[in-house]
Amino acid sequence: MKTRVVAIILIGVLLSSIMVGLATSASAALNSISTRPDAVVTTLDKGTITLTPPVSRSSGPWIVEITDERIATANGLVVTLRAVGSTVIRYVQPSTGGFTNSVSDFSRLTINPGTPTLGAFADRTTNLSQNLIALTPPTSNSDGAWVYESLNTDIAMVSGNLVTLRDGGTVEIRATQAATGRWLS
Repeated sequence: MKTRVVAIILIGVLLSSIMVGLATSASAALNSISTRPDAVVTTLDKGTITLTPPVSRSSGPWIVEITDERIATANGLVVTLRAVGSTVIRYVQPSTGGFTNSVSDFSRLTINPGTPTLGAFADRTTNLSQNLIALTPPTSNSDGAWVYESLNTDIAMVSGNLVTLRDGGTVEIRATQAATGRWLS
């Protein structure tokens, strides 16, 4: 009789384990993406941007992978812009909580040339007898070449970064920085 009772108890424990296993796998859900990520277009002068990931059924964190790290790098959802160009963003959400699968999606990141940040182009006062002065360009995060123009050639003429004084008075010198592959003019 003892053997029979032990066998019935063991069968009961085994059936309970199977039922718990079935209940656990029945409650495990598959994660899916409900809203896909948009393509991102930005300019280099932004420096960093924060991405909006896809929307899924899980509240778990997203991992961002950038295909071409010469163009941009990612730390979480924050992307550091490094160069003009285009690359693929891969969003990955590992399985978490009650979800048994990870999900991933892709979008494109396009970085266009930025607008450089320019410092002041300082006013200068000089004597006509000095005849020739050299211009110092404004500070800039662009490496584009500078071109200067006198807005009154009766008072001063410009060649390269040198100003030849011709007559007394006030003259405006316009400084323009050329565009580069990374920066607008």
